Amino acid sequence: MSTRREVILSWLREKRQTWRLCYLLGEAGSGKTWLAQQLQKDKHRRVITLSLVVSWQGKAAWIVTDDNAAEQGCRDSAWTRDEMAGQLLHALHRTDSRCPLIIIENAHLNHRRILDDLQRAISLIPDGQFLLIGRPDRKVERDFKKQDIELVSTGRLTEHELKASILEGQNIDQPDLLLTSRVLKRIALLCRGDRRKLALAGETIRLLQQAEQTSVFTAKQWRMIYRILGDNRPRKMQLAVVMSGTIIAITCGWLLLSSFTAPFPVPAWLVPVTPVVKQDMTKDIAHVVMRDSEALSVLYGVWGYEVPADSAWCDQAVRAGLACKSGNAVSASDIRR
Repeated sequence: MSTRREVILSWLREKRQTWRLCYLLGEAGSGKTWLAQQLQKDKHRRVITLSLVVSWQGKAAWIVTDDNAAEQGCRDSAWTRDEMAGQLLHALHRTDSRCPLIIIENAHLNHRRILDDLQRAISLIPDGQFLLIGRPDRKVERDFKKQDIELVSTGRLTEHELKASILEGQNIDQPDLLLTSRVLKRIALLCRGDRRKLALAGETIRLLQQAEQTSVFTAKQWRMIYRILGDNRPRKMQLAVVMSGTIIAITCGWLLLSSFTAPFPVPAWLVPVTPVVKQDMTKDIAHVVMRDSEALSVLYGVWGYEVPADSAWCDQAVRAGLACKSGNAVSASDIRR
């Protein structure tokens, strides 16, 4: 019975009539690299593997990571984005390259740039097949679908493959008792198909088993193993509880304090300019800026202070040489020389 990888490999090896553009997606360790290696070994046609590398400064270049042409290959060559299509066509013309296969690694990274550069390459190489390989990403998959790129998933690792990866090179006693479906599901979620993490899980289980001399782990021991694999959910939950509790305590304290004070307390930094008492304000204006109606209007505009046209204010205005006009408030047009 053929495995999913073998079925995908057989389909990818078919002629151009079956597919032209394809995005092979899957988690780390799901077999994408293996499939690319098998395709790279094809001796009946030219297979070139490319990867778009982008520096932290935003400069990008195409690197040829593999080429199955024995003598006239272009492996380890570097091309700019503008010359990629032309250089690729030139490399294919060096040999009899009918129906060439172009593999692009890590297509989920900088996928928009990859799509832009591919458009010209596709037009220059009408008989070529382009296989993009990358991780699952909804945004990337949506953009690829808009370009009529066929999506093929390698699927998740089976329990048998997970168990084999964990046990590889590790002498674990009675692994079937330890690696239950529930445990494998949790480890798969933490490792996400990363072979190194799966090997770390196996090594940790073996060392703990030898130290404890047991074939059955407690929940506490499993939590320790999960933390080694990167599970920090308990810490995140504890931090969230502490932060939410602090916010609730501050809010309740503020509301409790406001019930004993009137008006509602407002932090001083929320009020850019605190209005002064009317008598002090009129006294300051009378001695400093009362003779400048423009400065007076600017002050009122900044403070947002409405001055009722009462007798006390009119007395101060008259002494300063200004006319006082009755009304609800005094504005720049109301106060004049």
